[in-house]
Amino acid sequence: MEESDAAKIKDVGSLGIICQLLQVDSGEAEKALCSRVVATRMEAVEKGHTVEQAQFGRDALCKVGQWRKEQGSLTHYT
Repeated sequence: MEESDAAKIKDVGSLGIICQLLQVDSGEAEKALCSRVVATRMEAVEKGHTVEQAQFGRDALCKVGQWRKEQGSLTHYT
């Protein structure tokens, strides 16, 4: 994958707000949204997502959040 194909966060400020609301580390969230770990018997390799793969993951995360909100299992902390 070329550098131009690699997914990266455009708006770090928005990511920070989302992470604060979800109470997760922004570095870990960025890593989860932009890459995955491929494990073999001998080693684990971190592989970057393409933009399309990252968008799919982002959309899936949003759908889960919406579903949990509708089920009443996601509350807002201030």
